[in-house]
Amino acid sequence: MKHPVMASIAILLVLGFFAVLGMLIYAGYVQVAIDGTLKDILLVLLGVLGTMTTTVVNYYFGSSLGSAAKDVLLAQK
Repeated sequence: MKHPVMASIAILLVLGFFAVLGMLIYAGYVQVAIDGTLKDILLVLLGVLGTMTTTVVNYYFGSSLGSAAKDVLLAQK
């Protein structure tokens, strides 16, 4: 049960990152003025989501997933 929840959270984080990034790009493209406070909040949110997205990608495509699979195989023996 742990893995579907983790995968769902990972998908939400990645989608959230691209949603905020897309919103900022769209606002810049149509030249919508975003006031200072909201702009700062969105940029901090983008940074936090970017860091979380990096962690998710490193887990699923890095060595952490292989290590977790190895642990499961060793526990079965």
